[in-house]
Amino acid sequence: MPYEAILLGLASAFRPTGIAAIYALLGSARPRRSLLLFLAAGALFSVTVGAVVVLALNEVSGYRRQTTVSGVVDLMIGAAALGFAAGVVSGRVGWSPAAQRTAPGWVTRLRDPSARILVVAGIATHLPGIFYLAGLHLIAVGRPGPAAGIAEVLVYNALWYSTGVAALVAFVLQPEGTRAAVEWMRSWLRDHERQVLVAVFTIVGVWFTGAGAQTILA
Repeated sequence: MPYEAILLGLASAFRPTGIAAIYALLGSARPRRSLLLFLAAGALFSVTVGAVVVLALNEVSGYRRQTTVSGVVDLMIGAAALGFAAGVVSGRVGWSPAAQRTAPGWVTRLRDPSARILVVAGIATHLPGIFYLAGLHLIAVGRPGPAAGIAEVLVYNALWYSTGVAALVAFVLQPEGTRAAVEWMRSWLRDHERQVLVAVFTIVGVWFTGAGAQTILA
């Protein structure tokens, strides 16, 4: 599995929306059940999407590392990441100081969730974004074959869900300490979300743009 995909998976594990959802679920009436269903629903969805995409790309002729097709996709991912970072800087994409001071309505609903809400929230907070699609691209260009490709998708998702799984295990062992740790993480991300998003998406955008340009011009 490419090291770049591993880094993307780890970065995805700290999505602000995901951390906010985990914090809300830890404060629900049945936190272990709620968090387990939330993670299971999201994982089932994202693993299925990832496996389908990687298997489909494996069938595309010429879709491998250091080809024009791979270079063009790298450029597209880089442009999307840089565009997102620019949108955050300009205030046109998903960030405002006022919004950061209050919990979104969907987070409040997770304090007392039904099974349906947990399933929907698990899927909605794990919809494939730029990082996930970039990770699938990195896996696919290595031409790993069906079995190895699915295995790498599972590893990538394990990295993505590692924060939620760690919170669930830690909560079983030490409930109050886990709530405090997740609350600190949620507050820090809320207060620094703009800077984190700009920095991470800029780094990813520059890397993929450079890799794509190098491949095409080589």
